[in-house]
Amino acid sequence: RETFDRVWRWASSHLGRQGRDRASLWAWHWQDGGVSDWNVATDADTDAALALIIAGGRWKDAPTGLPAYHDAARAMLADLRTLVARDADGTNLMLPGAWADQRSDARGLVLNPSYLAPGAYRVFAAFTGSEEWTALADDSYVVLSAVCAGTPPRSVPDWIRWETRAAWAPEGNSARSSWDAIRVPWRVATDLMWFASPPARAWLSTCAEPFVERARNGAPLPVEHELDGRAVGTDDHPLAHAMFAFAASRASDRRLLLDRSCLPRDVLGPR
Repeated sequence: RETFDRVWRWASSHLGRQGRDRASLWAWHWQDGGVSDWNVATDADTDAALALIIAGGRWKDAPTGLPAYHDAARAMLADLRTLVARDADGTNLMLPGAWADQRSDARGLVLNPSYLAPGAYRVFAAFTGSEEWTALADDSYVVLSAVCAGTPPRSVPDWIRWETRAAWAPEGNSARSSWDAIRVPWRVATDLMWFASPPARAWLSTCAEPFVERARNGAPLPVEHELDGRAVGTDDHPLAHAMFAFAASRASDRRLLLDRSCLPRDVLGPR
């Protein structure tokens, strides 16, 4: 608990956005001793709110000088909810920040698929009693399924520009699946492990299992891939093995990937 409170106190005092819009969320970028960009990044705030909910379930009393864990979580969730957009099909989408809604310029929405955290959203639904979070969790799979659809499955892009599931494109001239998108198997597997979510199981089987199979067959598993699934470079990376270990349906594959990763074998329970 002491370590958690130290991190929370530092983030609150150094990244806090008091006096700005959505004041309970945190500035996303700290560099050279100060905030270099006051915009928010909703992946970090989602993870922070989830951590505060878990902390409040373990420790009831508030740390000195800080709000109660659950009170802080509720404030963050209220501000996060204002960054959920709805596309023309009615799909609920978590924006990476307010800047990402560019529909007024007829440029659609900018999304980062790795920011989508359906397992966390289901925790938020239980915590707040709001089914809006459940809808966001379910609708996250509209994006995640669209971006990997293909035969063989495409790699998930780091960034996309989105109108609807039938109208989206990778964002950027050098669009790849790399250091952002590598988090997607872990985010989806959390939804499966915590909630036995059918769409999570289906997504992992269709979109992640082919990469697990490559590792099983001895192929290198780097972090970066072209969007057609081809590996960039030939070097294995422990982070890629760790993230895809969460996706593996076979216990033997999970052990193989964890042995090549930076994580201990016991980090994953039974599926």
